Amino acid sequence: FILDPNTPTTMLAGGGSLWRSTDVCTAAMPAWTQIHSGVASVVVAIAVAKTDSNIIWVAYQNGAVYKTANGLAATPTWTQVATVPAGSKQRIYVDRTNARRVYLGLTGFTGNKLYATSDGGGSWSALTGLPAATVFAIEAHPANPSWLYVGTAVGLFASQDGGATWGASNEGPANVQVRDLGWYSETGNSAELLVATFGRGIWRTTVITGSGPLLSVSKAGAGSG
Repeated sequence: FILDPNTPTTMLAGGGSLWRSTDVCTAAMPAWTQIHSGVASVVVAIAVAKTDSNIIWVAYQNGAVYKTANGLAATPTWTQVATVPAGSKQRIYVDRTNARRVYLGLTGFTGNKLYATSDGGGSWSALTGLPAATVFAIEAHPANPSWLYVGTAVGLFASQDGGATWGASNEGPANVQVRDLGWYSETGNSAELLVATFGRGIWRTTVITGSGPLLSVSKAGAGSG
């Protein structure tokens, strides 16, 4: 489940189909509407464009990936835009400045695990240079979309050129699973990246465009160990 980044009272939740509620913050018993179904599988990833709540992506355990451009409609129109190996848990990231630019991360320990499209899913390309390891999280710098951050099963990796090349090694706190990434604060060209690990707590680093994609990473406060 995720909250709509543009309308935080709206939540999207996935099970055997995709559901939407517009009153999760106000109703004692929120109302839910099914907005995508008919796939004999379960939802494993959901993403909403940060510029337009109509643009929604959803991925299923059987490998099917769908998108809609009218997600706010009572009955959105969906198009299948990708098929990945069945059983892959996935992560979808929609670029906040260009909703046609989308990244898809996959699970597993063989081959490429990160793909990108610049035309809304019409064509895909593998982003090479990362370890052959599960991709759990994908983010781009709020002020510089070409700076990418990917949390993998073997650490955190950063790119300054949209994924064409990557840091030579893990740039996070340890060679540990990085399960989630998020921006805690944004001020001008500076932003604070939160790095959630499996078993090593939550960490943070302030990233300033013009100085390099990552600075020193430190523990994010008491109780995060």
